[in-house]
Amino acid sequence: PYPWTDIAERYPVGARVRGKVVSITNYGAFVELQKGVEGLVHISEMSWTRNVRHPSKLVSIGDVIESVILNVDSKDEKISLGMKQIEEDPWLGLPKKYPSGTKLTGTVRNLTSFGAFVEIEPGIDGLVHVSDMSWTKRVEHPSEVVRKGDETEVMVLDVDADNKRISLGIKQLHDDPWPALVARLSTGHEQDGAVVRIQDNGVVMDLGDDVEGFVPGSHSGVAADKIEDYYRQGESVPVRVMASDAVERRIVLEVLKPPKRQRKEAPPEEGDAPADDTTPEADAEAESSEPESPEERSESSEPESSEEPSQEASEPESSPESAEPESSDAESSPESSEPESPEPEPSEPESSPEPPEADSSEEEIDGEEADGEVAPEADADADAEAGSADS
Repeated sequence: PYPWTDIAERYPVGARVRGKVVSITNYGAFVELQKGVEGLVHISEMSWTRNVRHPSKLVSIGDVIESVILNVDSKDEKISLGMKQIEEDPWLGLPKKYPSGTKLTGTVRNLTSFGAFVEIEPGIDGLVHVSDMSWTKRVEHPSEVVRKGDETEVMVLDVDADNKRISLGIKQLHDDPWPALVARLSTGHEQDGAVVRIQDNGVVMDLGDDVEGFVPGSHSGVAADKIEDYYRQGESVPVRVMASDAVERRIVLEVLKPPKRQRKEAPPEEGDAPADDTTPEADAEAESSEPESPEERSESSEPESSEEPSQEASEPESSPESAEPESSDAESSPESSEPESPEPEPSEPESSPEPPEADSSEEEIDGEEADGEVAPEADADADAEAGSADS
């Protein structure tokens, strides 16, 4: 006969049944209740207290287990089973067992960014939030206070049986010290503080006895974006209390004398050229010893070449002999001693004597003197031609 016929009557919700584990998956274990009828024990229905990561941690194929019928779907041929329902939910009795204010000793089982889980009895964990670890210190991570595996004393703050949560505290084991702190660290009080850590908006200072104060960046004595260049962890700095609040549990400080700057120098990257150790004086000498460029030589020679034509232009009646070059360098050279401006024949006014060809090597050496000789000779020739034409 069809095994799912009248299945709801044979397996009513809440009934306890026994079956054999025939298959295990990541999300649960399949249990055979009879030939052709199987039910699923979901991983979330295996334990009240344990965080089961895989069904194989609790059952194995071939195990005969007892479970409770949770739901029957004859149309889709599905039966939901539960193993933890065999026992009474222990969370239901925890509020009476652990009322608020109960002091317990537990084992730290796990650490997260927001707190530490402490096992107070087998399978029952409570959470100590980072905000409940210290009255005066700003705890950034629970590892600053406890370690995994530590035995630690805690106080029960709250038990939520419906959501299966227990809130624990460590700082509540001691009286709130803030009323006395505000009286001792009143506005205007001055003392030294040690740098605990540097944050984006300021510096946290240790004032002693696990009391911490905060220095806003605007009261650090340096530019807010340069705080890390001046402050170092553990360094002692004189501070003054600007405000202390017992309700908000905070102390605001200002720095009286900021520490000296400690310059940060980034290490040279691989492949970078070594730093130049030359002094500014050596650089100046190197610049002055560099040879002048052709343009610089021509600029420096402009005043000399511009004076000779102006002198010749002021004496147009002078004889050709007065047009001889005055440069001592040109007279000292052998070729410059030869007659350079012979009288042109009146019968040939168009022809003009060509200046003597200077050796190319001398042109390169004498530079500006060779350029300066051409203009006076051309002016003298022009005067001679004009005189012969008048005659």
